[in-house]
Amino acid sequence: MKKNKRLKQLATLIATAYVIIAALFLANMLSLDGRFAQKEQAYIKDIEGKIKEVLAINLSEMNGQLDDLTNTYAVEITIDDGVDVLYNTVNYQIGDELFGSANKFMTLIESKGQFDNEGKVLNVWYVIYKMPEGAFYQSFFNQQIFLIIIAFALLSTATIFLSRIFIKPFRKIRKAIEQAQDFNFEQIEGSDDAINKEFGDFTDKLQDGIHAVSRQHTELETQLQVERERLNNTLSVSRSFIHDFKTPLHQLILENDFFIFQLDETNAEVKQLVEINNDVIGKLIHNLNDVLRLMKDDVYTEIQAKEAVSIESMIIETVGLFKPTIRLNKLKVNISVDDMEDIFVNKPTLQLLIHNLISNMVQYAKPESKIIIEVFAENEEVQFNFHNESSLENTEYLLASEQIFNVVMDQSDGRHEFSGGNGLFLIKDLATILSGSYVLKIDGESVDIIITIQKEV
Repeated sequence: MKKNKRLKQLATLIATAYVIIAALFLANMLSLDGRFAQKEQAYIKDIEGKIKEVLAINLSEMNGQLDDLTNTYAVEITIDDGVDVLYNTVNYQIGDELFGSANKFMTLIESKGQFDNEGKVLNVWYVIYKMPEGAFYQSFFNQQIFLIIIAFALLSTATIFLSRIFIKPFRKIRKAIEQAQDFNFEQIEGSDDAINKEFGDFTDKLQDGIHAVSRQHTELETQLQVERERLNNTLSVSRSFIHDFKTPLHQLILENDFFIFQLDETNAEVKQLVEINNDVIGKLIHNLNDVLRLMKDDVYTEIQAKEAVSIESMIIETVGLFKPTIRLNKLKVNISVDDMEDIFVNKPTLQLLIHNLISNMVQYAKPESKIIIEVFAENEEVQFNFHNESSLENTEYLLASEQIFNVVMDQSDGRHEFSGGNGLFLIKDLATILSGSYVLKIDGESVDIIITIQKEV
C-alpha cells in the first residue's frame, strides 16, 4: 500500500511538473509579441531620453555627444536654429522637409519639433530605426531550451526511477519461479508488490496442496498429484498472463479507432493503414481467445472439438505473420503441399502447432538461407517436413527449448524477447494432443523437424 501511495504521489508530482512546464512554454510563446512590443517601447523611450539630454547641454559640446549617440544607435537626426544647420546625419539644408521621407518598413518612430536650449529655439528632426532583434530572440530561445532541458531531465529521472521500481519485481518473480520449479518454497522471499504477492499466495496454496496430498496417497500417487497440481497451476498462471496481453491490445484498437475518427478525408492512406493494423490486432485477440478456450478446465472437451481445416491456407497465412522477420533476414521460403482434401482436426491446436513450427524455423534460421516447408498426404496420415539451416549456437538454443520454464532463465542476449523460448516443448505436446509423432534431426547446421498426424484425429 505504501509503495502504491508513493507511486501515486510520484505520478501526481510528474504530471503537475509537466503541466507547469507546458504552461510556461506556451505562455512564453504567446507573450512573445507583447514582450517584443514592450522592448521596442523601452528602446524608443531610452533613445528619446538620451536625445533630450544631449539637446539640453551647451551647443559647443552637443555635436560630440550626438556623434556618440548616432554611432551607438540606429538614429538619423538633424538640428538647426532656423538660420544654420547645427548637426545632421543626412543631407539637409534650411527649408528642407524631411518628415515622412524615411523608409516606413525600417522605422520605429519619426518625430520633429522645437526644443529650447538656453533661450535659443532649435528645430529638431529624428528617426529611430528598428532595434536589433538578435539579443531578444536569443533570450527567448534560451528560455524555451531551458524549459525543454528541465522537462527532459524530469522525464529521464522519472524513467530511471520507475524502471527500477518495475524491473525489481520481475527479477524477484524469476528467482521465485526457479525456486518453485525445484519445490524450494521456503526459500521464496515475500514481497509487497502485486506480482510477487500473487505468486507467493499461489505457491503457498500449492505447498499446502502438496502437503495434503502427501498425507493421503502413496509415493507414486503423490508424485502424480504434484505433477497434476503443477500443470493446473501453470495453466492458471498462463491464462492470467494471456488475459493481461488482451487488455493492451484492446486498448490499442480503441486508440486507433479514436485516431481514425480524427482523420479527415485527405488522410485516406493513413486511415487505411490504421484499419489494417486493427484487423491484425483483432486476429491476434481471436487467436488468444482460441488459446484460452484450450486452457479452460474442460480442456480435453475443447481439444476434441473438430472441424475441417485447409492445411495449405493455414500455412500460408501463418508464414504471412512472419513476413517482416523473413524480409529482414533475407530468408527464402519454399512451400509445397500435396493436393488433398481438408483434414478434420481441432483447428486451434493445429494452428498453434504450425505457428510454433514456423516461429522456430524463422527464429533460428541463418540469414539469407532457405526455409523449406513440405506437406505430404500418405494414406490416412499427413506428414509435415520443416527444414532450415542454422548455426551451431542456435541449434543448442533450439534443443534447450525442449525444456519448460527455460523462459525464466537469464537470457542476457535478448534471444527470447519476442517469444516464450519453449518452442520444441510446445511442439512435442501439441503433436501428442493431435495423436501425432514428433522427430527432430540435427546434422551440423541442417535442422529437420518432422511431424506426422492423422487426417481425422
